[in-house]
Amino acid sequence: MPVYTAEELYGYNPSRVTAMVFVIAFGSSFLLHTGQALGFHMRWLLSSLAMCALLEATGWGGRLWSTYMPSSLIAFSLQKSNLLLAPSNLLVANFRIFGEIMNVLGTSYSPLSPKQYSLVFNILNALGLVLIILGGILPLAIKTPQDQNAGPGIVLGGMVAQLVVIIAFVGYIVDYLVRYHNDSPAREEPVGVRVSGFPNSPARGRYTGKLKTMTCALGFVNVCLFIRTIYRLVELSDSPNGGVVHNELALSVFDGALMLLALHALNVFHPGALLPTPKTQQRCPA
Repeated sequence: MPVYTAEELYGYNPSRVTAMVFVIAFGSSFLLHTGQALGFHMRWLLSSLAMCALLEATGWGGRLWSTYMPSSLIAFSLQKSNLLLAPSNLLVANFRIFGEIMNVLGTSYSPLSPKQYSLVFNILNALGLVLIILGGILPLAIKTPQDQNAGPGIVLGGMVAQLVVIIAFVGYIVDYLVRYHNDSPAREEPVGVRVSGFPNSPARGRYTGKLKTMTCALGFVNVCLFIRTIYRLVELSDSPNGGVVHNELALSVFDGALMLLALHALNVFHPGALLPTPKTQQRCPA
């Protein structure tokens, strides 16, 4: 079995300090998100926000591992796969959070029904995730040079799909909010149907300060994801010996730092504290 050096695997020697800082930062976010999910009884955040933070922490843990064992292919593969996969979990949380916002403000302003909305965006997100996973495992399963080169191309396709999902999701949010503020429903709800969880409430909810804060936090997170995905597209489009692939500072800023800001933003502006429940929110006509 060949012995690799960090220069051969990464194109540089990964910074131990940088990796350690990110492991601690993402690890703390993971612990916070786990505690918050349990404390607010929002278990769905365990498989989305908490899992995203865990994947980021273990991904940077792989880079930290590489600083001690530069020849470890396991460490290199761990950091590469986990850092690529983590944002998909964050997107799942984003979809659910905005779905809860629509549940409060009124689902009639959404072009899609709640079930359709959830299916469409989660399926599109899953498609990008499958392509990223497939592109990652293909070079391990196939030995021919042609198929080895196909792996990064499939991952690139997955990142393109992820970018399309982010843009479509942001566009959907904007369209919904414009319709809400203009009181222009996209469709009519059947008589007697009200928002799930608020059966005795009017079809149009009040856009409270907490909901506005949650929406702004969601917007910030999506901006971070958008910039991060653009960076990854540039990186994957670069040649194996290109400057972007071998630039650790770019990875730290445009991937690590942006994902850290997004996750910690949702620690501070947590949906458990900002989204109402049937017990805490009495909806009234806007």
